[in-house]
Amino acid sequence: MVKPLNKVSRRVLKYFFESREPVLLAQAGDIRSPPVFLVGPPRSGTTLIYQAITSGLRTAYFCNFAEWYPHTPLAASEFLNRAIERYESDFTSDYGEVAGRAAPSEAKGIWKSWLGRDRTDGSDMRMEKVAVARRTIAALQKMRGAPFVAKDISNALRIRALDKLFPGCLFVRVSLNPADIAQSILVARQTYRQEHDCAHTNNPLQEWVFIDSCDYEQFYDLPYLEQIANQVFHTDNILEEDLAEIPEARVLRMDYEQFCLHPREELDRLTGFTAAHGTHFQAKAPIPAAFRTRLRGEHLEGVNELRDLVHRLYANWQFAGAQEDQDRLSA
Repeated sequence: MVKPLNKVSRRVLKYFFESREPVLLAQAGDIRSPPVFLVGPPRSGTTLIYQAITSGLRTAYFCNFAEWYPHTPLAASEFLNRAIERYESDFTSDYGEVAGRAAPSEAKGIWKSWLGRDRTDGSDMRMEKVAVARRTIAALQKMRGAPFVAKDISNALRIRALDKLFPGCLFVRVSLNPADIAQSILVARQTYRQEHDCAHTNNPLQEWVFIDSCDYEQFYDLPYLEQIANQVFHTDNILEEDLAEIPEARVLRMDYEQFCLHPREELDRLTGFTAAHGTHFQAKAPIPAAFRTRLRGEHLEGVNELRDLVHRLYANWQFAGAQEDQDRLSA
């Protein structure tokens, strides 16, 4: 968990950033190259890939420090620009949170201020927010002299809105064995709420974690194992329904386990994909030759039942990439 500055320092910086932000927005210019968005269900490996991209390549991204000041992310990013340039990841994280002021953030507050928290096609976006969002990304690209990349797990619900907000943007669709995702969410339900001191009931297993959506309302009253299985399945459904409206040429599908085995090759594949669309990354620092994957929770009560529930839900899945997910489940 990243600890914020003390209240006095935050107040002083807040006043300074509020005066600086409009200047940076006014100087933004146009978006230089299509932004890149990492999307996938919770616990599918998007954080590690985000770390590899922001550590191994020169990028513009929202850092943790910018997320502390969600209404003035440009001024906060400018204040920390040198640290962002030097940032190299240790490739550890805590349920999507990466330690360090310059480390890449999901920037939930920033994205929520523009797009809301639920599934959206962007039809209700106000023009002033659209203008601020576009100028913010353009200014970050100008400031960093590099393409913009983002990962917020809630962006799995915002594909169509992001496509409207940033025409021509690129998506990296991260996949993992759905049963493994469900098992990881089960572990998180047992530990995440307690570790982050945010439990709302006496039974953390009954607490929804990471993202929810109006699309999930039909599952809220189900037993928690069915909630988890349906969250994974219907997040995948939302992703595939919305990605089906994006030209296939603008979507790169990346398997998390393959990335862990060959991260450098997969990063090369990503940069080749983005370059074909005018988004050119430059190398910054070497990344490991491989990452070790570890699945926890094998001995948790209900894990076998959970995995069976996931298998049944995916048995007749019809979306693009469905065969790959069914193959993973069978492996």
